[in-house]
Amino acid sequence: MPSKKNQHFVPRFYLKNFSNDKKKNFIGLFNIDSEVYIENAKLKTQASRDYFYGKDGKVEDLFGIIENKVSPIISDIIKEEELPKFKSTEYQELLLFTLFQSTRTEHYFETHNETFEKIDMVVYGEKTGNFNLEDEIPKLIVEQIYKFVLPVVKDLHYVLLKNGTNEEFITSDHPVVKYNQFLEKRNAHGGITGFLTKGLQIFLPISPQLCILYYDPFTYKVGKRKDQLIPISNEEEIMAINKLQIVNANQILYFSKNVNELYINEMTKEVNRHNEKAIVNEYKSMNGENRSLIHSYSPSVKINLSLSFISETRRAKRYKLGNKSVHIRNEKLFEELRRLEEGYDEK
Repeated sequence: MPSKKNQHFVPRFYLKNFSNDKKKNFIGLFNIDSEVYIENAKLKTQASRDYFYGKDGKVEDLFGIIENKVSPIISDIIKEEELPKFKSTEYQELLLFTLFQSTRTEHYFETHNETFEKIDMVVYGEKTGNFNLEDEIPKLIVEQIYKFVLPVVKDLHYVLLKNGTNEEFITSDHPVVKYNQFLEKRNAHGGITGFLTKGLQIFLPISPQLCILYYDPFTYKVGKRKDQLIPISNEEEIMAINKLQIVNANQILYFSKNVNELYINEMTKEVNRHNEKAIVNEYKSMNGENRSLIHSYSPSVKINLSLSFISETRRAKRYKLGNKSVHIRNEKLFEELRRLEEGYDEK
């Protein structure tokens, strides 16, 4: 077998945290589409595809470097039940891993492909392939995350959610969930989970008992002041967080063998999953000019999430949506992003 042929889009070290088999060789699996439950699936072959990031191995090597740095950090979090200090080197590495994990999966690649196809149909009335950048997506992800995403999420705070119930956290083949309780509640138009959007939340379960939550501190209060560990004793809230994984997943859910088939089957039937991964709208000029604006976005995860330990800040409660199409979380970071983009365009 050629070197690095089998490339994982969800790292093995991460999935092993959900295996309770002694040698960490197996994991529980549920295929949402076919409703197939496997108690002991081979972990080695999960969430992977041949040459997923290309045959040159460069992107795969980069992800390997990031994983080698963050794997011991996550292991320490699980062992100590404590997060690295906010804005520490470990925090930055964990955040970078989270950002890449949100964009390196089959789900993300399929979203891009669907977006390009729909833009083709809007512009040309047929699928021409002119916007197909499939072979370039892995390299574009790396460039976009480092240059434009990481700089604008450095204001996000985070806490560790500790599951104190008999139910367990599950994960999936697309485990980083972006959510926005604030804008969902206000029925904001379009996509509401952009990385610079007001009210952004990011959920990443790291074991059956622990889940990291990044959040917009201008919008939410999470737990009591300066709390870093948030205990959850309500099984309904654990189920709500698990439903995020079901809606966000591409196809496969992962969990320890303590999660039985009846529980996972019933829970998947309680949520509505998106039939499409991308929405593209064309807004034609109103003054007769032969031009239009194309607006594309991914449908945001929405399950009317309600968690007792999350509330809105006073500033958030006073916020008026108005007729804005985009709701910026941090104007300073937005200006920084504009300068970065202007410098990039000049090159």
